[in-house]
Amino acid sequence: MACIGSQACRRASVSLAGDLFVGDTDGSTSGTNPFAGRLANFHFTTAGNHCVQTLGGGTGVAQSALRDATLTFEQPSNVRMLCQQGQTPCPGVKVLLPRGSCFHVNCDAESCEDFEVLPLVDGETDFRCYCNYNGGTSCAWTDNYDYCETLTAANSSNPCGTDICPGTSPVCMDEDMGGTFINCSLLDAPAPACDGSVTGDPHLRTLDGRHYTLMQQGNFLLWGFSGYEIDEIDVGNSSSPRKLPVDFEIFTHYAGHASFTKGFLLVALEVTAKDCLWHHWDTSAWRPVDSARLNMADSDGIQFGSFELAKSKGGRKLTLLISHKGMVRTLAQLWVNCRPGHQLSAKIKMSSPKDLHFVRGELAPGRLSLATGLGGEVNGMSTDAEFAVTSDWAALGGSPAAASYFKMVDTTGRGLNLMECSQEDKEKHAKTCRKYLGDSTDALHKEVMDDCIFDLCSGGGETSAELAAEILRAE
Repeated sequence: MACIGSQACRRASVSLAGDLFVGDTDGSTSGTNPFAGRLANFHFTTAGNHCVQTLGGGTGVAQSALRDATLTFEQPSNVRMLCQQGQTPCPGVKVLLPRGSCFHVNCDAESCEDFEVLPLVDGETDFRCYCNYNGGTSCAWTDNYDYCETLTAANSSNPCGTDICPGTSPVCMDEDMGGTFINCSLLDAPAPACDGSVTGDPHLRTLDGRHYTLMQQGNFLLWGFSGYEIDEIDVGNSSSPRKLPVDFEIFTHYAGHASFTKGFLLVALEVTAKDCLWHHWDTSAWRPVDSARLNMADSDGIQFGSFELAKSKGGRKLTLLISHKGMVRTLAQLWVNCRPGHQLSAKIKMSSPKDLHFVRGELAPGRLSLATGLGGEVNGMSTDAEFAVTSDWAALGGSPAAASYFKMVDTTGRGLNLMECSQEDKEKHAKTCRKYLGDSTDALHKEVMDDCIFDLCSGGGETSAELAAEILRAE
């Protein structure tokens, strides 16, 4: 998120999921952009990496950009804060941290005077806090806290791990994405990637671009959407709108020595790799469904959204629609491709960056376990223990038939170990993958190629290459 320009976010109360940029980016030295985020309250709703940075072109620019602002981190976070651009950008800032967090701020001269770093929950000070300075009294406030430490300019490496700033580019938002106080007119920045996917062995790509291979089987929460409310008219009292919570969950099952994806469950829709047929629960039984529009309503019968299931190349496309200001908007689109007796692959695309901080599950952005477990890298392996679901598939709302199928294909009595593949085999598999994926120097294409070779080494067969190509190009 970006607050750019004079008083752009002054006294605002904003929830966000990623990074925060406050001040001025046009290189001006006129001093016309003071107090961009003064007295504002910024609530960071997701765990993981957060870069907070003041921006300014010279002396007098971005004056007191974050003066007396409050930064609340609601989940364990790795926070890197740069208060070095602009004139006195961060005096009086209050930071609230949950346990398990690490906070590191860089300051110049008097840019961070009267700083406060406090526990989000009273008494829970199990976090780390560091301040770097280049002279002056900017870090004197650390003397007030046993859990904070002052670092000299000579020791400026990030004590919280891999440096995460400047972070992602600021996300420009229009009126419908947070309020007119957000002014991004001086920025030329693309919106972040809002695609996440699960393919093959499985290889997962989160909505903020982290990529990893899951080394576990069982039921998992792939994607959840909760904490969002919509205003709907109560037919019994049309003059009094009521707020309805929106809560979606997509569960998946991974099975076998390579834990390939075997099933998906979204509310009352289900598909498994046994036959690749979609089924819908219609209040009395599970029935096959090819394409349909299924309405969603609360216990009083008030409709707040719907699913649209339609055919797409090699599989199905599922569109999630929710009510929005008396109309309907697309929340997300899900592509699921399948081969009977083999595996499923899927891609989910969020329609709006503003919805990302309501997302949880394996594909959620800002996952602290990946940010720390992967050592700051964007690739690696994980067991996703925090998203494993111990409940039986049927207990999650799935069909008994699917639950029985998963028990049949699950691996028992052996670990989920990586399979070795000779260089000769890798070259042969690369040729097969290239047959479907083609050639490209694109970084995403290289990731998918590497995953494809990995899957063929794990016994996925040519089907894995075919599905990888279909999901990569699904739109």
